[in-house]
Amino acid sequence: MGLGVRSRLLHLKDFLWDWRLGVNTFGFSDSGVADGRPYSPASYRTLRQVFDCVGLGAEDVLLDVGCGLGRPVFFAGFRYPVKAGIGVDANRGFIEQARRNCDGFRGARDNLHFIECNAVQYDYSKATVIVMYNPFGADTLTKVLARIHESLQANPRPIKIVYLNPIEKAVFDRAPWLAKTAEFSPAQVPQLDIGNRRSFPKGQPAVVFYTSV
Repeated sequence: MGLGVRSRLLHLKDFLWDWRLGVNTFGFSDSGVADGRPYSPASYRTLRQVFDCVGLGAEDVLLDVGCGLGRPVFFAGFRYPVKAGIGVDANRGFIEQARRNCDGFRGARDNLHFIECNAVQYDYSKATVIVMYNPFGADTLTKVLARIHESLQANPRPIKIVYLNPIEKAVFDRAPWLAKTAEFSPAQVPQLDIGNRRSFPKGQPAVVFYTSV
């Protein structure tokens, strides 16, 4: 799953961030689950942009849905004063690698957790900021949003969702309990993924931000 030397050199800043954090989050791999999209981590530059836009704070519980090897969780735990960082993925291999990354992580580990779980079955009641990097097709995403909405009814709270590479943006736009607050164009996040080869359909944003209403 890891990238070769040439690819790492092409994306040196991401490699250096991995080294600084004591993790290995490089790779591109099929999710291995039904309706899942391949794992390909967002660049650290993009994560900084979106987390700064969200305004991660000390009361936030960051949840990465379809977390893969855990890059957003580690970056948030290292750079921002989050209450907790959680990664959820149904792929056991991804979660095992994310936990190994946690063992080597050079930041505080006690508030970071990686959970093997189907996203449709996960309990979202603690999350305040949710990150999704195009993890599912429309069917699964619809069910996941329904679960998040249920958690808001059980535990009312403000919640923010960051949707990167928003292929299924229409699913979010149909949810009456969500409001779009901002979006980034492809030009604003030219290094969205480590491959830096992302091409977007004409008019599609690269990142969309939502909040509960």
